[in-house]
This record gives sequence, structure tokens and C-alpha cells, in this order.
Amino acid sequence: MPQEGASVRPFMWVWLTYTILILLLAVSVWIPNGLHKEFDFRTLYAAGVLARTDPSHLYDLSLQKAIQQTLVKRDGLVLPFGHLADEALLFVPFSFFNYKTAYTLMMFFNALLIALCFLTARREFSTVVPLWQPRAGLAIFAFLPTTIALAQGQDSLISLLILCCTWKLLRQNRDFAAGAVLAILLFKPHLALLLGALLAFHYGWRFVRGFAAGTAVVAACCFPFLSHGGWKGLARILMGTSLVSSADPNQQVSFAVYPWTMPNLRGLIYLMAGRALSARVLFAVVCLGSLILLVWGMFVVRKLRSRNAFAFSIVMTALLSYNLQPHDLVILLLPMVLIGRDATKALARCRDAIFGLPIALLIFTPPTPHGAGFALMSVPLLASAIFLGRGTAQAFGEATGCEQEA
Repeated sequence: MPQEGASVRPFMWVWLTYTILILLLAVSVWIPNGLHKEFDFRTLYAAGVLARTDPSHLYDLSLQKAIQQTLVKRDGLVLPFGHLADEALLFVPFSFFNYKTAYTLMMFFNALLIALCFLTARREFSTVVPLWQPRAGLAIFAFLPTTIALAQGQDSLISLLILCCTWKLLRQNRDFAAGAVLAILLFKPHLALLLGALLAFHYGWRFVRGFAAGTAVVAACCFPFLSHGGWKGLARILMGTSLVSSADPNQQVSFAVYPWTMPNLRGLIYLMAGRALSARVLFAVVCLGSLILLVWGMFVVRKLRSRNAFAFSIVMTALLSYNLQPHDLVILLLPMVLIGRDATKALARCRDAIFGLPIALLIFTPPTPHGAGFALMSVPLLASAIFLGRGTAQAFGEATGCEQEA
């Protein structure tokens, strides 16, 4: 059973040590070797610059490339910014610094987010998880995607914090507020819309109204960026990242989209049939498979207990998301601790695979291309969703009881 009163001292010592080690690695390896200029933070930095200096052209791919080539590195590479514009506002303060300083500040920011995630969902992160979390919060550091998110300067820990806040509000029966908070995640609409739809089937209209209210606020923030044709630029970027028109290596490089790195249904289907099918047929197969899985998920989620339903919804969102990268897997930390030590053997094995497989991939797969093999993560994810959906965690739900949902 989670101990909300568990001491935070072990977590704080590990957090401090981890943060110092990551910063040392950055200043001694990543920055001196110029690797930080190839990391994903370059697109968020460029978006912050454009949001401050030329917001009406935030989604102009040529301007994004020009800024990345001028302020980051002249390497011919552009990492497109295809999230909703409200996220770009978050990176405006970083844009006042040069790229090296901004990258270092982003690492500090992400380290702070780790602590906030733990404190927000302290009850859940205080659960003892065999092997991976002997003390409160240690699973966060044992999960390799956490380090990947920090190294890349990515925004995935913001997503995890939003999910932690959403779950805390749902646990307090504040469904409207939970829906409104989840709407903040719309800067990644492929995650927010899927998760919102699944949770709506479980929590009902109060949650839907909250999500709608939050969506209205997000839309108001994004409107100035989407006027003057900005929505067309965003649509072009989203179509390009879908690779629906072509799956050749040149387009993958131009949009920095590599299906073999995606730990979702799309990545799994690409591994199995990517070489045999054309881009359009592959896209259709992924859409059909995703639709079938989504309908099944919406039917199942209504019958699960609250903790199981929330964990199930996050796992399903990761599977169905059309663009999921290794660093995005940090959102799985919450369902893994929600499952807890009372999981059945099948779920426990899936959880161990989710924790352990990224480490194995790092050790045994080649360093290039980056993220090679991460599509294999979809296998334990799919198995986890099936076991949760089939009710194999029923014993877990009965053991934890209503006191954990109160």
C-alpha cells in the first residue's frame, strides 16, 4: 500500500545526485562535443524565438530552419515544431539566452519538473515496486526515458506533471478541474485528445465539460499564432510527420520522423510490414488497427476501477499516439506505479519489461540510427493494455480497495 507519509529524504538525495551527474555529463560531454546542438531542444528553442519575434510565422518551416541554422548549428538539419502554439510561449524566456545557456537552463527546468511530479503524486510514487522502486520516487530515475528527456531537452516531463495533476484531482473527485488541467496537454494533441476521449468514457460529463473549458482557453492562446495562414503551416508539418505521402529515408530525415524509434502501434506495424507496404497502404493499416484498438479501449475503460482506468488510458494513449518518441515514454511512470506491487504476475512482468527493455536497447542496439529498436517497446505496452483490459488486475483493484480512490 502506498505510504503518502513516506520520507522524501531518500528521494531528495537521489534527485540531487542525479541532477549533478546529468549536468556534469552535459558540460563535460554533450556541450563540448556539440551534441546538444543535435538534440530535440533546438526545435523548442527556435519556436520560442519565433513566438517572441515573429509569432504569425511560427509554423513557417523555412523560418524554423533559418533560425536553427543561424542560432544553433549550420548543419542543414531542421527539426519541425508541430505542437500547438501555446507551448511555444513557455520557451520564450529561454529564447533570450544563447543556445548553450538555454539548453543548460532547460536541464535545470526538467530536473525541477521531476521533483514536482514526485511531490504532486507522492502517494503513488511512494508505492514499493519490486526491483525498480525500493524507496519513494526512485522508479523515476531507474526509467531510462527520464534521462533521454533531460538529455534531449524535451518537454515530456511537462506532460508527466500534467498527468500527475489530473490524477490527483480525479482522486479527489474534482472531475471538472481534472478535465480542464488535462486540456493543457493539448500542446501535444495526439496525446491529449486520445487520453481525454478514454477518460471521458469512464468519468462522464463533468470531466468532458472541464476538458471543453480548458480547450477553449488553449484555443484562445493559440489563435493569434494560427491567423494569417498559420494553420496551413501547422497542417503541412503534421501531414509531413505522418509520412502518408512517402516513407522514403529522405522524407524521414527532412521531418525527423523515424518509425523504428516509435514505441507504439505505428512502430510495431512498421517493423512487421514497413518494407512490404507502400506509405499510403501502411498509413491505412495503422489507422485501421488504431481504430479497432480505440473502440475496444473505450468499451473496456468504462468497466475498470478508477486507478486501473487511469493507468489503462495512459497505456492505450501511448500505443495509439501516431507520433511517439522514446522520451515520451516518461508518461508511463504514472501507470506503472498505479499498478503497484499488488499487480498480477502478468502485469508485473510487463512492467519489468517496460523498465528493463530501454536499458537493453541502449546496450545491445547500434548507436546509429538513434533510437533504433525502440518500436519493440510497443510489445509490453500492448500486453499491459490487454491484461488490464481483460481484468487480470481485478485482484489488484480489490486489494487496494476504495481507500486509495478516496
